[in-house]
Amino acid sequence: MRTAILLAAASVVFAGSLALAQVGQIASGPLLGGGAVYYQGPGDVIAVPAGGGWWGFRAYNHAYAVAHSQIATIQRISDNTTCTVVSDNNGNLDLVGTPCSGATIVSFCNLTTCEVNKLFDQTGHGFDLTQATAANKPVLTFTCINTTLPCMGFTGSSSQVVFTTAGTASAAPVSLSAVAKRTGSFTAAQMTVSGNDASNVTAQTGFYAATNQWYLAAGGSAHNTVTLSCGAACLDSAWHAFQGLISGVSNTSAINIDGTDLTGLVAGTNGISARFALGGNTTQFLTGQMVEGGIWAGTAFNATNRNAICHNHIAYWGVSGATC
Repeated sequence: MRTAILLAAASVVFAGSLALAQVGQIASGPLLGGGAVYYQGPGDVIAVPAGGGWWGFRAYNHAYAVAHSQIATIQRISDNTTCTVVSDNNGNLDLVGTPCSGATIVSFCNLTTCEVNKLFDQTGHGFDLTQATAANKPVLTFTCINTTLPCMGFTGSSSQVVFTTAGTASAAPVSLSAVAKRTGSFTAAQMTVSGNDASNVTAQTGFYAATNQWYLAAGGSAHNTVTLSCGAACLDSAWHAFQGLISGVSNTSAINIDGTDLTGLVAGTNGISARFALGGNTTQFLTGQMVEGGIWAGTAFNATNRNAICHNHIAYWGVSGATC
């Protein structure tokens, strides 16, 4: 049996506004001389401890960005040539540099399709996520979120996922983070970030098997489903920033979607397995798009933490309608 949190969209209107940093260029961060703001990634907000990992199409933190560190290995299907892509100083996936044998990524993938072979664990913990089967690799899309930033496209029917089985199993608490959008198969359960080696056993989060509902689960002896109103934060076919806490203690888990924070939830008490994945678990795969995800093993995000990571997400990616 399984324990899950379901979030159902309701006609709730959130008032207010948020001044965002320039999307895809600089996220909120400390002021430098002259008032310049430097890039701040999620790892600058809350560092991922040993036993966890973070993967995505931007830099994990400022240091990773300015070092032009590795983000992903991509492969074009026309001739199976691979290229390792890096970050730029602003934390972006570098589209201007020439890492692909003297070519930009855009030129490298021109007139063909590029797939994602590997996402590097940017925390330095070594939990790189890979996919060796061609049909199961997510696709790189250049103009995706906010029409200017790249993303990974996943097709659930093709079981597309990137994963490692060499993670570190850990007891709760565990916090999960993702920025994703579901675009189809709205009545099928679809995981985005998973620390799970079998469906609904250990910590994972994603979209539930019903329209406009989110899912957070970490096993347990009962199948408890709770429908919660979270307004536009749960709508399908839209980008969302999600932060979840599996506390390990009954009735104290929590979720934050686009700034809507919900606490006192029953979502199971297990931690994470050694199988870390983005885009699915072993049976429930995303039909949609994703740009980043992380697992903070042994870390219990409080409300302030959840809101801070949410704000970092939307300041960079420009998720519309968010209130954090």
